[in-house]
Amino acid sequence: MARLEARWDMKQDLWATSSQSVRLRLGLEASAGVWNPHGSGGNALGDLGLTPILRLQGAGRSGVFVEAGVGVHVLSRTRVSDDKIFSTAFQFGDRVAVGYRFGDALDSELALRLQHYSNGGIKEPNPGINFFLVQYSARF
Repeated sequence: MARLEARWDMKQDLWATSSQSVRLRLGLEASAGVWNPHGSGGNALGDLGLTPILRLQGAGRSGVFVEAGVGVHVLSRTRVSDDKIFSTAFQFGDRVAVGYRFGDALDSELALRLQHYSNGGIKEPNPGINFFLVQYSARF
Protein backbone atom coordinates (compact mmCIF):
# COMPACT_ATOMS: atom_id res chain seq x y z
CA MET A 1 0.00 0.00 0.00
CA ALA A 2 1.23 3.47 -0.83
CA ARG A 3 -0.62 6.57 0.40
CA LEU A 4 -0.46 10.34 0.28
CA GLU A 5 -2.20 12.07 3.14
CA ALA A 6 -2.87 15.70 3.96
CA ARG A 7 -3.81 16.60 7.52
CA TRP A 8 -5.27 19.74 9.05
CA ASP A 9 -4.94 20.10 12.82
CA MET A 10 -7.19 22.19 15.03
CA LYS A 11 -5.20 24.90 16.76
CA GLN A 12 -7.11 24.51 20.02
CA ASP A 13 -6.79 21.50 22.35
CA LEU A 14 -9.93 19.48 23.04
CA TRP A 15 -8.48 18.56 26.42
CA ALA A 16 -5.22 19.22 28.28
CA THR A 17 -3.79 18.51 31.70
CA SER A 18 -3.60 21.47 34.05
CA SER A 19 0.15 21.71 33.39
CA GLN A 20 -0.45 21.48 29.61
CA SER A 21 2.03 18.56 29.50
CA VAL A 22 -0.46 16.22 27.76
CA ARG A 23 -3.15 17.31 25.32
CA LEU A 24 -5.84 15.86 23.08
CA ARG A 25 -6.23 17.31 19.60
CA LEU A 26 -8.58 16.81 16.67
CA GLY A 27 -7.43 16.74 13.06
CA LEU A 28 -8.89 15.93 9.66
CA GLU A 29 -7.04 13.81 7.14
CA ALA A 30 -7.70 13.48 3.39
CA SER A 31 -5.96 10.55 1.72
CA ALA A 32 -5.40 8.92 -1.63
CA GLY A 33 -3.74 5.55 -1.96
CA VAL A 34 -3.21 2.46 -4.04
CA TRP A 35 -3.01 -1.17 -2.97
CA ASN A 36 -1.67 -4.03 -5.01
CA PRO A 37 -3.28 -7.00 -3.27
CA HIS A 38 -1.85 -10.50 -3.55
CA GLY A 39 -3.94 -12.49 -6.01
CA SER A 40 -5.22 -9.41 -7.86
CA GLY A 41 -3.28 -10.16 -11.03
CA GLY A 42 -1.13 -7.07 -10.49
CA ASN A 43 -4.12 -4.73 -10.78
CA ALA A 44 -3.79 -1.86 -8.33
CA LEU A 45 -6.86 -0.76 -6.38
CA GLY A 46 -7.44 2.96 -5.69
CA ASP A 47 -8.63 4.38 -2.36
CA LEU A 48 -9.87 7.90 -1.49
CA GLY A 49 -10.60 8.70 2.15
CA LEU A 50 -11.56 11.36 4.68
CA THR A 51 -10.90 10.67 8.38
CA PRO A 52 -11.21 12.73 11.58
CA ILE A 53 -8.28 11.88 13.90
CA LEU A 54 -8.02 12.18 17.69
CA ARG A 55 -4.43 12.49 18.91
CA LEU A 56 -3.06 12.34 22.45
CA GLN A 57 0.42 13.89 22.62
CA GLY A 58 2.82 15.77 24.83
CA ALA A 59 3.14 19.54 24.71
CA GLY A 60 6.75 19.60 23.47
CA ARG A 61 7.94 19.63 19.87
CA SER A 62 9.09 16.01 20.18
CA GLY A 63 7.72 12.97 21.93
CA VAL A 64 5.42 9.96 21.79
CA PHE A 65 1.83 10.18 20.52
CA VAL A 66 -1.14 7.85 20.10
CA GLU A 67 -4.01 8.45 17.73
CA ALA A 68 -7.25 6.89 16.54
CA GLY A 69 -9.81 7.68 13.88
CA VAL A 70 -12.82 6.38 11.96
CA GLY A 71 -13.42 7.72 8.48
CA VAL A 72 -14.98 6.98 5.11
CA HIS A 73 -13.27 5.56 2.04
CA VAL A 74 -14.29 4.90 -1.54
CA LEU A 75 -12.49 2.12 -3.41
CA SER A 76 -12.01 2.01 -7.18
CA ARG A 77 -13.47 -1.51 -7.31
CA THR A 78 -15.01 -4.11 -5.03
CA ARG A 79 -12.90 -7.12 -6.11
CA VAL A 80 -9.79 -6.92 -3.98
CA SER A 81 -8.42 -10.32 -5.05
CA ASP A 82 -9.62 -13.69 -6.33
CA ASP A 83 -10.70 -14.71 -2.83
CA LYS A 84 -11.75 -11.33 -1.32
CA ILE A 85 -14.69 -9.37 -2.75
CA PHE A 86 -16.35 -6.45 -0.99
CA SER A 87 -20.06 -5.94 -1.59
CA THR A 88 -19.69 -2.14 -1.70
CA ALA A 89 -17.00 0.29 -2.85
CA PHE A 90 -17.90 2.45 0.18
CA GLN A 91 -15.88 1.40 3.25
CA PHE A 92 -15.29 2.67 6.76
CA GLY A 93 -11.64 2.97 7.70
CA ASP A 94 -10.76 2.46 11.38
CA ARG A 95 -7.22 3.13 12.53
CA VAL A 96 -5.02 3.27 15.61
CA ALA A 97 -1.39 4.34 15.68
CA VAL A 98 1.48 4.93 18.05
CA GLY A 99 4.44 7.01 17.01
CA TYR A 100 7.18 9.47 17.79
CA ARG A 101 7.35 13.11 16.70
CA PHE A 102 10.98 14.20 16.21
CA GLY A 103 10.50 17.96 16.55
CA ASP A 104 12.98 18.74 13.78
CA ALA A 105 12.53 21.47 11.17
CA LEU A 106 9.97 19.33 9.26
CA ASP A 107 8.15 18.14 12.41
CA SER A 108 8.73 14.64 11.04
CA GLU A 109 7.08 11.60 12.60
CA LEU A 110 7.43 7.84 12.51
CA ALA A 111 4.46 5.66 13.48
CA LEU A 112 3.18 2.10 13.53
CA ARG A 113 -0.43 1.97 12.39
CA LEU A 114 -3.18 -0.64 12.20
CA GLN A 115 -5.78 0.16 9.52
CA HIS A 116 -9.05 -1.79 9.10
CA TYR A 117 -11.51 -1.43 6.21
CA SER A 118 -15.10 -2.71 6.40
CA ASN A 119 -18.50 -1.56 5.16
CA GLY A 120 -19.89 -1.76 8.70
CA GLY A 121 -22.50 -4.37 7.79
CA ILE A 122 -24.25 -2.18 5.20
CA LYS A 123 -24.35 -5.12 2.79
CA GLU A 124 -23.11 -8.71 2.82
CA PRO A 125 -20.55 -10.05 2.25
CA ASN A 126 -18.48 -7.84 4.50
CA PRO A 127 -15.09 -9.59 4.71
CA GLY A 128 -13.07 -6.56 5.84
CA ILE A 129 -9.32 -6.25 5.47
CA ASN A 130 -6.50 -5.19 7.81
CA PHE A 131 -3.19 -3.49 7.13
CA PHE A 132 -0.23 -3.04 9.45
CA LEU A 133 1.68 0.04 8.24
CA VAL A 134 4.89 1.87 8.99
CA GLN A 135 4.19 5.55 8.40
CA TYR A 136 6.61 8.43 7.94
CA SER A 137 5.28 11.98 7.70
CA ALA A 138 6.65 15.50 7.46
CA ARG A 139 4.90 18.86 7.57
CA PHE A 140 5.09 21.28 4.65
